[in-house]
Amino acid sequence: MTPAVARPLISPPSRPSPRTPHRVTWEEFLALPDDDRRELINGQLVETETPTLMHERVVAELVADFVLWTRKHGGRALASGYKVRVV
Repeated sequence: MTPAVARPLISPPSRPSPRTPHRVTWEEFLALPDDDRRELINGQLVETETPTLMHERVVAELVADFVLWTRKHGGRALASGYKVRVV
């Protein structure tokens, strides 16, 4: 009997091929209209789902907490929908 071989959960990146879609840059993403609700993930524009009521309640609580924290420590708290780059 042959032992099972563990496979990686995430495929390694492949080389671009002629069928690979255009990778969207951060600058192209910022140039999209403000009402475009897609997210930029690894160079691809990804459609987002409409948030649930529970999601919006959690966001409101977190933003309120972040606002209080930024008043004490400095910075800025932004709610959902704003184009933010996480690096």
